[in-house]
Amino acid sequence: MVVSRGLSVCLIPEPPAGRGIVPLIFLLLFPAGCGRKPPEVLFRYRFQPGEEYVYRVTLRGEGEVTMVMGAGAEDENRTVFPVRLEGGYLMVLRVREVSPQGEARIALSYREFDLATTSVIQEREMSVRLTDDRVLVSEGDRVIQETRAGDGEFPLRGVIGEEFELRVDERGTIREARVPAPPEKLFPALRFESFLERMQPEFPGDPVPIGSTWSRTIAIPGPGIQRHWDQGERWEVRLDSTFRGFAEPGEETAVIDYTGSFEQSKPEEEPGSGLRGSSHHLSGTTRFDLSRGRMISGSSTLRQSLEIRMPFEQVLRGRNMDFRVEDTVEVSVQLRQ
Repeated sequence: MVVSRGLSVCLIPEPPAGRGIVPLIFLLLFPAGCGRKPPEVLFRYRFQPGEEYVYRVTLRGEGEVTMVMGAGAEDENRTVFPVRLEGGYLMVLRVREVSPQGEARIALSYREFDLATTSVIQEREMSVRLTDDRVLVSEGDRVIQETRAGDGEFPLRGVIGEEFELRVDERGTIREARVPAPPEKLFPALRFESFLERMQPEFPGDPVPIGSTWSRTIAIPGPGIQRHWDQGERWEVRLDSTFRGFAEPGEETAVIDYTGSFEQSKPEEEPGSGLRGSSHHLSGTTRFDLSRGRMISGSSTLRQSLEIRMPFEQVLRGRNMDFRVEDTVEVSVQLRQ
């Protein structure tokens, strides 16, 4: 008799016929698969000097800012305006060298930007479009400002045509990363370091079976919708990753899901301005090519909510400006084959 479970196959002698309880004893002594462990997978990057990986990074973000001027939330002096981000760019990784331990030094470069951010304030639609060679600021359909590459105020100055460096080991742990600073004034949500960490899966040290979970901690920056609402705060979120299984038969493309959350708040009676509370939730999925040791694609969604208080004691005693910032930023990456 042959009993199989998963990939385990075991030969079990036929039990004597007509003995009542004996077949049940045989099943207890010889469970399906003979008790063998399910197959395990060792996740490892296989960097090779001279290799080049080109990823298309796509961004889509939506946010809403609510401003209330007054002593409390019951005041009617309330302004709400939406903010939207969409577009993408190419990220190119070129492996410079690989140590005997599998750690790689990688050169990063960025190009083919096409990003647009739009906000609506008091029925006026303002938009900014960013490409490799120019920035266009528009009100409705009318361009009111243009900045070209080479100008001192060009947001991608020091990004286009430059190389940055990444050191990552065979498990995907980022040892060192030098990336561009965000173009804060016009595109504060463009956080290269955060996007890189979100798209870079980190694997356990030992082989694991399907269904296994492991954890890591990453930094989450503020929404960055406007500079005076974002004072550079960063929060640490623990991500729990789960090896879901394989995308297709053949067991070459592994699928990994991850999720993590963090919340904080101050008691309402506690005085002071600044950040009063926030919540952050990050989730995503990665597809990894086991045979070639490289990431094929990934997608992640970050949802954030912040409560911020700014005092106006110098103007109106006892009056505050309360802000509520809510945003969702989706990041997807796809390897060009």
